[in-house]
Amino acid sequence: MESTSSSSSFIKNPNFSAPAAEAKRNTSFIMLASVVALLSVGGVFAFLMAFSIGANDFANALGTSVGSGAFTLKQAIILGSLFEFAGSVIMGQYVTSTIKTGLVNPESFKEEEVLFVLGMFCALISAVLWILLATYYKLPVSSTHSVVGGVLAFGLVQKGLNGPNWKALSRIVLSWFTSPLLGCSIAFALYYTVSRCVYVWKFPLSWDWKRAPHTFANRAKKLLPFFAAFTAFILVIFIVDAEASRFHPLPFWAELLIGLATAAVI
Repeated sequence: MESTSSSSSFIKNPNFSAPAAEAKRNTSFIMLASVVALLSVGGVFAFLMAFSIGANDFANALGTSVGSGAFTLKQAIILGSLFEFAGSVIMGQYVTSTIKTGLVNPESFKEEEVLFVLGMFCALISAVLWILLATYYKLPVSSTHSVVGGVLAFGLVQKGLNGPNWKALSRIVLSWFTSPLLGCSIAFALYYTVSRCVYVWKFPLSWDWKRAPHTFANRAKKLLPFFAAFTAFILVIFIVDAEASRFHPLPFWAELLIGLATAAVI
């Protein structure tokens, strides 16, 4: 009898469950408004991040070119802007994927999507503030290290030790140690080659040393195409491997042939 009266009251009063439905709508609206607000403010900080990268990382990459006199500051800014943009469009997706899903698994934030967005937002802000502060004090720092630290921090705070992907993080940390070693080894090999092939040479005692700058320049011009070809060979292999993997993966020997053909043309 009681259930019948409840049913009849629901039929007579269509707004019987209106408070619960209204509360649900309000909650959904608040969550949507929070996400929109975070995305809007995050867009502003994304531009600030690009600014800070230009002020620090970009200067790191081109500082040696300007310091050696190979490019003027204006030329370095123009060329660097073009190639930084090209690199981010062609191959930037891989590092972005690692930052987005490789360090902290979004699946662990099911039904907590707002917290995941908030965590990424905090990581972005922390990276921007640190890079700008380091730039102010003329310290060359890495934007990647800053973002990785921020994402790791919010994963630890929200999910504890089970939050971060420690396997992916270990590979990233390992690269922080191997990168300077590889850079040092390659720079040593290049500098040794240039010094031996351009500047160190057996000259006759009667040789006119006033001709030295002209002779060194000619030797450098002969050596430069080999360096350019080797650089193009490496870059083309990486780009072809990265792009082909998205559509139709190529065997490694095919990638080598494409790289060698490009180097031969250069």
